[in-house]
Amino acid sequence: MKTCIVLASAIDDAALGATASDALMEHLANCAACAARLERRRALARRIDHAVESYVRVELPPGLPDRIGARVTGRRPPRWRGVWLGVPALVALTAGLMIFVSLHGTRTTTRPADIAALAAWRSPTASLLVSRSNVLDQPFTLRGVRAATDRFHS
Repeated sequence: MKTCIVLASAIDDAALGATASDALMEHLANCAACAARLERRRALARRIDHAVESYVRVELPPGLPDRIGARVTGRRPPRWRGVWLGVPALVALTAGLMIFVSLHGTRTTTRPADIAALAAWRSPTASLLVSRSNVLDQPFTLRGVRAATDRFHS
């Protein structure tokens, strides 16, 4: 039984067409279970080969090889040539657009009042970071605590 387990992959290889070693041939002569396994694997391999062959078998339409040959021998310009002809046109269009924007673009003038308003502006978050009072400087009273507990218990 231990030899059967050791030779299992060799049996599978032999079923797929590999040459069997002398040790495998001797084992197959003495072990009916492994010989049956080899025959089952060979039958499975034949079924798979037949299925693949029937799936892949395709008949070409009449005249297809002649039409392919005619297209191959015909000289046509490569497709990438049309792409490269568009590059100079794109460069010219971009240059014209840049010239137009630089000559007729919107120009804003900055007034001194605008500069003063920007200089005086402060971020709203900056005012939130400044403390208006120090909690430690105020005396501790239970007035607020009692009012909160009275509301809670009532």
